[in-house]
Amino acid sequence: MSNKLLAATIISLLILVSAWAQQQEKDRKKPPPDRQPPARERQQGARAPTSSNPVFLTGKVVMDDGGIPAESVQIELVCHGSVRRVNHIYTNGDFTLRLSDDTQTGVMDPSVGSPHPGRGDSEQGPLGGRYGVSSSFGETPTGELDLRGCELRAALPGFRSDTIQLGTRGILDSPHVGVIVLHRLANVEGPTVSSSTLSAPKKARKAYEKAKKELSKEKTDLSKAAKELEKAVRVYPEFAAAWELLGKIRLVLQDQPGAREAFHKAVAADPKYIDPHLSLATLEMEQARWEEAAQLSRRVLELNPHITRARYFYAHANFFLGNLDAAQEAAQEVQHSREANDYPTTHFILGTILAEKGDWPSATSEFHHFLQMMPNSEVADQLKQQLEEWKKRGLIKSGEPPGSPEN
Repeated sequence: MSNKLLAATIISLLILVSAWAQQQEKDRKKPPPDRQPPARERQQGARAPTSSNPVFLTGKVVMDDGGIPAESVQIELVCHGSVRRVNHIYTNGDFTLRLSDDTQTGVMDPSVGSPHPGRGDSEQGPLGGRYGVSSSFGETPTGELDLRGCELRAALPGFRSDTIQLGTRGILDSPHVGVIVLHRLANVEGPTVSSSTLSAPKKARKAYEKAKKELSKEKTDLSKAAKELEKAVRVYPEFAAAWELLGKIRLVLQDQPGAREAFHKAVAADPKYIDPHLSLATLEMEQARWEEAAQLSRRVLELNPHITRARYFYAHANFFLGNLDAAQEAAQEVQHSREANDYPTTHFILGTILAEKGDWPSATSEFHHFLQMMPNSEVADQLKQQLEEWKKRGLIKSGEPPGSPEN
């Protein structure tokens, strides 16, 4: 691969990173999602579900030892093998899903931040985690949502989830679907809940719970929640979970230096607590601080090798550091994960690395996958032109498609 081409692809990746960082900033300004079904919607008569008249599903997530998992657990709706990550759980492991018949299916790439225009998908809440549902559902003759072939499961790296099978759902059906149990897998060192939470004094725990309760409201007062968390860490400076949540709130409030300080305090308080490491890695990725991002994502993977987002960060950071073998291995592991479709940019990274190594057919295949998954990407036209140039130079077969299945 020529130096000119390598420089061009690096610039292209920087464009993607810039778009991701900008969207992260936009996502933080979005209002928090509704936590509970509005009473007026629960009381409405039997009408076909729509965006203004949805069906709600509620339930609970617990660990196999009876404990409550951390806030980072996500609830996934899986329909006919297609995964839709829909929201985080909230206080006490409870979750609420809002389903309607007019949302559209799309591809989400956390590496670039948000759905592309016209592609659809779930939105992203200001404290992390998507909410809503990105899928179109069939409708029965009686106006119910047809969720046959769909199931709910919890997603927490390092854990296996039980599932709940769904059927047809109407507005008047009881929203409660049951309990999802998570089972720990092997080789996970990092805890899902900081050990410092268990030893926090009553006054600090009370302030922490007040903050979480505030965040669970339909209309959240982030400043009020932040003050409660600041109270918690004043009482108990080693309260890692409170520092971590305070950092996330400060990000929403556009206080990045304060957020960074809080995340560092959380790491210092509990070095094995995963969440603040990942939060700091995200900040370093946004600011293109590749060495720091690589170190932090590597530490996350040492604590829990099942976290795909950390492995993606590790691949991306090592690519920019010139550690192509490490980047290639990490990107390939991302593609072998359950969340592979969430990270189409790994195909771009692998295509660039394989081209640098002179494996033009494999590089072309990776670029084609990227274009299939992100045809509206900021670099799509440039990449198609590059593939055409390779064809003209005889580096790939003339019969190869010019970069997009539509062409």
